[in-house]
Amino acid sequence: MISRTIGGHIFSPAHQVNRGNTINQIRGGVGIFNRIDITLAELKKFYETKFDGEAMYYKPLYDTFKRYQCFFEIFETFENYIDIMQLEMFLLKVR
Repeated sequence: MISRTIGGHIFSPAHQVNRGNTINQIRGGVGIFNRIDITLAELKKFYETKFDGEAMYYKPLYDTFKRYQCFFEIFETFENYIDIMQLEMFLLKVR
C-alpha cells in the first residue's frame, strides 16, 4: 500500500562500480525480485558485521552492498540509514 508513496522507494547510487550491477539491478534480478524485506535484512546484516560479513539470504545483493560500501558508510549505522531514508514502516518485524 505504501510502495508508491514518497519514502516508499530505496535511494541508492545509480552508477556502476567496477562494472558490476547496481543495487537496483541486483534487487530486481533472479532470486529476490525486488523484495524489500530481504533487501533490508541483508542491509542490516551488512551494517552489523561492519561491512565485512557473509550474506544471510542473497549473496549477490550482499556482495553488491560491499561494492557500494562508501555510500553506506555515510550513514554510519543501519538505524541512521532507515531514519534518513524514511523506511521505518518497512521494519515492523526486522528491528
